[in-house]
Amino acid sequence: SSTDMDVGPERVMTAPLYSQATFSCTAEGNPPPAYQWLQKLPTAQGTVLIRSSNSSLIISNVTYDYKGEYVCKATNVIGKEERIAQSDAISMQVVG
Repeated sequence: SSTDMDVGPERVMTAPLYSQATFSCTAEGNPPPAYQWLQKLPTAQGTVLIRSSNSSLIISNVTYDYKGEYVCKATNVIGKEERIAQSDAISMQVVG
């Protein structure tokens, strides 16, 4: 069975430079899943950074480094079976 994940209705977020931005993610799971917020960098290698290891990601000072695509990943271990669910991507634009 798949994990239901919710990252809210927005798929594009626009944040002014030097502002605060918050992403949050909820997933069903028992036991509760472990979360990660990942940023996919717009590089040829498709580099991925772990920006948060919990269900919310708070960027206190937005800079151009934060531009890109974000996904929330929830990992649930049931017995020896690991299940990973990934949210839809949210694109962050930085303006300013």
